[in-house]
Amino acid sequence: MIQVINEIDKFKSLKDDWERIWHNCKSATPFQTFDYVLASASTFYETDSLYIILMSDGDGVVRAVLPTKIDKSGRLSFINVHHSDFCGIIVEPEYDNFNLYEELSKFFLSNNQIKTICFDNLKRDSSLLSSFKPFIYTCFIQDINYYSVIPIFPKTTDKDFVDAFSFVASKRKKKLRNQHKATLHGCEFRIYDKANGDIYPEDVVNSLTETMVVKGYRARTYFSMSMLNFWKELYEKELLICAVLRQGGVALSCNFMFYDSKSKEYIKWIMLYEDGRYNLAINVEIADFIYKNQGAYINFARGIYDYKMENFHPLVYPLYRVIITKSIWQHIKAVCCVTFNNVKTILKQYLKK
Repeated sequence: MIQVINEIDKFKSLKDDWERIWHNCKSATPFQTFDYVLASASTFYETDSLYIILMSDGDGVVRAVLPTKIDKSGRLSFINVHHSDFCGIIVEPEYDNFNLYEELSKFFLSNNQIKTICFDNLKRDSSLLSSFKPFIYTCFIQDINYYSVIPIFPKTTDKDFVDAFSFVASKRKKKLRNQHKATLHGCEFRIYDKANGDIYPEDVVNSLTETMVVKGYRARTYFSMSMLNFWKELYEKELLICAVLRQGGVALSCNFMFYDSKSKEYIKWIMLYEDGRYNLAINVEIADFIYKNQGAYINFARGIYDYKMENFHPLVYPLYRVIITKSIWQHIKAVCCVTFNNVKTILKQYLKK
């Protein structure tokens, strides 16, 4: 049975079911937690309508949730797509099967309010990647971005945390060690975590966001009051932790991260900085912190940046988009748009050379 929730108060009543499913869903990330999606919906969905799709079993127990919204044109997408590195369905493993996606596909095709569907930022383990094609022929998948992961786990043969970078050559490891020594000599590194009683470092956030605007790194509109409040709310709900690098009491860099205990993974999210050269320094200190706390994966999330690739040699994986249309002409138009954008990207890269 499928039900649609489009009121924020009804959304809030889903917490217990949502959290149960999230904990059981292996592919779900912190971006799909109830508190994150609720904060996102409450903060950013004003121009669209909530359209949260619930799928229940024969006893009326919710077994899967699609945290989506719908705009005025009838385009269905994830609530948190614009500010989340990973999106997806949350579903209990035993219900993540043919029958669920057949029912969901019939719902999409018969619903006149939904004109097109665009599911972005899907990881390779998302069941949404392959489940609709058997039922909806006007469905296609494209890779739209990449994310990268580094395992940082202590071994008895390690000299220090740098040895945990398995794919980094000794010459590069020496550079990382020198960076670590230089940072320790002149800077202060600290992790802020609400779970440990730490007060949100609002002064650091305000200082660095203003610096980034003044120096032209980001537009002021990006650091809206809604966005700043969103970060703080996530921190207060113990979803975010914050790594801060200072020198002489002055903030140089700040990195918001999520910790996913299910996958033992630190997901790096928003990076604020006084100068881009401090990004390497804070990433090295984060790696040292993780190593000293029994190890975990560092997930650099969306974007392939040169300094990450050059210094850490992470494992790189694609992120996908699923597009579903409801007519052959819409399908052809969507494919043509994707092809045009791909050609444009290639030409831009070629002309730069």
